[in-house]
Amino acid sequence: MLNIAIKRIIIIGLSLLMVACAASGQLSPTQKDSDAKKFYHVVGKARIYVIRRGGFGGSGALTHIMINGRLASTVGPNNYFMFDVVTGNYIFNVLGLAFQGGQPHQFEVSAEKNYFIEVKHLEGTFKLLSTEEGEQAVNDAKRVEINIDPNHI
Repeated sequence: MLNIAIKRIIIIGLSLLMVACAASGQLSPTQKDSDAKKFYHVVGKARIYVIRRGGFGGSGALTHIMINGRLASTVGPNNYFMFDVVTGNYIFNVLGLAFQGGQPHQFEVSAEKNYFIEVKHLEGTFKLLSTEEGEQAVNDAKRVEINIDPNHI
């Protein structure tokens, strides 16, 4: 009888631990997620998708994305956020679990194009993905809210 109770406690504890490790930023409403996955762009603006794919090491930790020195959003594994900006240069940086920022990475974007930027949580790095790879990564992820007004980045 005691063994059954101990097994149940262990199972419940492990279940809670797994749920706790499934970190995510503030999820967007389903309709906003669906609309973003149509991959259109706004006339006169560049659309940037920032994606964090799933992984093993530190995968449950949240990643804080800085753009031009301001906190833009917080993503967990298989999360993305997107925003529209004018043509220009944007500096991306990560505030992560094990460090206080990786190397800043600058991206130059042009109007009426979509950009897919993957963030690597543990390395604190960014990588520009191809359109095909980026769209697939976004389709496999859930959208989270952006914390700043893209007009003031």
